[in-house]
Amino acid sequence: MRFWRQDADCLLKRGPFACACRIIQREYKGGDKVKNEELKITGMTCHHCVMSVRKELAKLPGVEIKDVRIGSALIEYDESKVSLSQFKSAVEEAGFTVM
Repeated sequence: MRFWRQDADCLLKRGPFACACRIIQREYKGGDKVKNEELKITGMTCHHCVMSVRKELAKLPGVEIKDVRIGSALIEYDESKVSLSQFKSAVEEAGFTVM
């Protein structure tokens, strides 16, 4: 899994999300099998839909949610802790369908 931290000096000078040059990346050590996946989701129509999908996906172990938008979710996960079928179940729990 990856964690991102933005330099405080950069935030003060340019504002949040303005500078990608000073983002520092740190990864877990220990051979985790990390994969990226984009889920195509049907039935989402608004911000509340996005938040309910995000909330259900966040409950899964070993998952980092990169982005959730109407119709899709971009996630990074440790495949030794969670499977794609668990993502499908979580999205269905929120009331939507994975294509």
